[in-house]
Amino acid sequence: MWLEKDFGKALSHLLDSVVQTQVSSWVNLSKAAIAKALSSETSWKVLELLLAGELEASEISRTLGVKPALAKRYLKRLIDSKILNARQETSSGQVRTMYSLAATGVSIGFPPKNYLFLSAAIINGLRSSLGEDSARTLLYDIGLRIGEDLAHTLSSRTRLTSWGPQAYVDHFVKGLLQEMEAYPEVIKVGRRQAIYEQLNCPMQDLAAKYPGLMCDILDVAVRKGMDNKLGGMETKVLKCKGHGDSVCRFAVAWHSKKSNVSKK
Repeated sequence: MWLEKDFGKALSHLLDSVVQTQVSSWVNLSKAAIAKALSSETSWKVLELLLAGELEASEISRTLGVKPALAKRYLKRLIDSKILNARQETSSGQVRTMYSLAATGVSIGFPPKNYLFLSAAIINGLRSSLGEDSARTLLYDIGLRIGEDLAHTLSSRTRLTSWGPQAYVDHFVKGLLQEMEAYPEVIKVGRRQAIYEQLNCPMQDLAAKYPGLMCDILDVAVRKGMDNKLGGMETKVLKCKGHGDSVCRFAVAWHSKKSNVSKK
C-alpha cells in the first residue's frame, strides 16, 4: 500500500481532490451528516465538477441539468458537512457566491476510527454512485495526480533533473518514505534497479477490504504518476500487504538513458 502519511494524503485526496474534509470541524459533525451529503449521485457529480476549480451555483445547475433550487440544496448539504467552501465576490455590481472544494487537509488529529469510516464511506459512495468502472477510472486519475505532485516535491527539494537508483534510494526511500514513517528497507541497489520494502501500512484494514481499488488502482497509479514525472523508470509491485503479504515490496527499473543524475 501507499505510504501512510501520504496515503493518509492519498485517501485524503478523495478528500483532497474529491471531498476534502476540515478535520478541526469533524468532532462537531455526525456520521449521518456526512452520509447524507454524499448519499446522492448528484452530490458526487457536483464534486467532480469542482475538481476543475470553483464555480457559481448557476454554472453547476446548468452543467448538471438540474434546477438552481435543487443545486443549491445539494451545495448547502456539502457546505454544512465541511466538504465545500463558499465565498462571495462582486462582479459588475452583482454579488455572486462561488463554490469550491474545502482547502483544509486531513491532519494527524483526525480520529482514526472516524477517518476509516469516512474513507470507506467515500469508496462505497464512489462505487454505488459512479459504478465500479467509473470509480476505478476516477481513483486512477487521482492517483496519477498524487504521484506527479510527489515527484514534483522530490525534484524541488533535491533539484535533481534525472534520477538513478542510488539517488532514488537516498532521497525517496531513505528520505521521504522514512520521514513519512513508512519504515522502508532497501533490499538491493544496482546500476539500473532498486528494490525496497515498506513495512508499515496503517491503512491495512482499508487495503485488505478493498485491495482491488486501493492497491491495484490507487497505489499503482500513484507510483505510475511518480515514474512518469521523474522519467525513465518503472515501478512494479512484488508483494502487497493488502493482498496478504507480510510487507509491500517494490522493484524500480531504469532505462539506460535516464540512469544519470544531474542537478539544475
